[in-house]
Amino acid sequence: MALVLCSDEGDKTGEVSEKARVFMAMAEETIELTLTAWDFLPSLARWLDIDGVGRRLKRLQANRTRFLKMMVEEHREMEKKQGAQATRNTMVRALLELQKKDPKACTDKLIHSMCIVSSIYVLLILFCTLFGQR
Repeated sequence: MALVLCSDEGDKTGEVSEKARVFMAMAEETIELTLTAWDFLPSLARWLDIDGVGRRLKRLQANRTRFLKMMVEEHREMEKKQGAQATRNTMVRALLELQKKDPKACTDKLIHSMCIVSSIYVLLILFCTLFGQR
């Protein structure tokens, strides 16, 4: 996540990269779609896909999976090019190290899930900080 949340130039600029903006937008949309009355609709209304929530959720899931696969592959390529000592210490890197030791225990799906959970956690902290002070 740290790699995604930093600019391409590194931490020195303090700017957020375009990849981070895309990922956070996906996380925001996830929260928006899960905080609707969708779960409380009768099954017929969900089957008819009122408001297109089902289609948006499927599209969001596909985009998020594609993005996370790309991010994990970038980490792998960076580690191959720069070596383990040269790459930055990130959550994805730590999980990839665990995956090398035990591939069955730490799958790519687990790495993707951890990234999703951590991004939603960050959004909730930002939301609480921004709106909790008022």
